[in-house]
Amino acid sequence: GLALAMLDIDGLKTINDQGGHTAGDAAIRGVANGLLSALRGGDFAARVGGDEFIAVLTNCDSASLSKVLERIQTAASNGTGCAGNCPTVSIGGALLRRGDDAVALIHRADEAMYRAKRDGRNTSRLAA
Repeated sequence: GLALAMLDIDGLKTINDQGGHTAGDAAIRGVANGLLSALRGGDFAARVGGDEFIAVLTNCDSASLSKVLERIQTAASNGTGCAGNCPTVSIGGALLRRGDDAVALIHRADEAMYRAKRDGRNTSRLAA
């Protein structure tokens, strides 16, 4: 089925404060490049805010979604363009359920992402 992943760059404000916006921009590009490298055919991603990205993932069940999120997390933290100093990311994933609309799916993925943040960052969580 269809799934959604919400990604948030951990500590982008600190990167900007310590290294300036050039370092922050490099971190964003690095995470974006890593994210794109982890996508499969039929998947797509976009930046939706200063430090947030969204990925629409096709052909997922719970087990494959977990694997894709792990692959995205590793790739996003090792992306090209951030001079070997890419930040970590926190990710939330949600599978489309019968009766979901886009708002419900985004809300569940976003809640899972914030749970990943609360659980220590640099991790991923699936929506219940």
